[in-house]
Amino acid sequence: MTLSEKLKPILEAELSAGNSIEGTYESAFKNTKLLIILKKPFNADYKTHASELYFHCERDTHYPVGESYTDMKCQHAIHAPFNLKKAMN
Repeated sequence: MTLSEKLKPILEAELSAGNSIEGTYESAFKNTKLLIILKKPFNADYKTHASELYFHCERDTHYPVGESYTDMKCQHAIHAPFNLKKAMN
């Protein structure tokens, strides 16, 4: 399955900054056809893409805690753990 064109720039920027993919899952959740989980927190804030992507900050420990960007149209998402240093500032 090919990643959403709207999410590709985020993934490419993260990989270029030294992040890596911890896992890739198809049909991971009811509304997620493709989920990419990064090993480290996001290196940058990609909320400027907010008109095209849904940003979610998950704090419920029943789910993977962290941040994610989702292309709701094709139901693809990139998830990363929290940056605790950033959150404490």
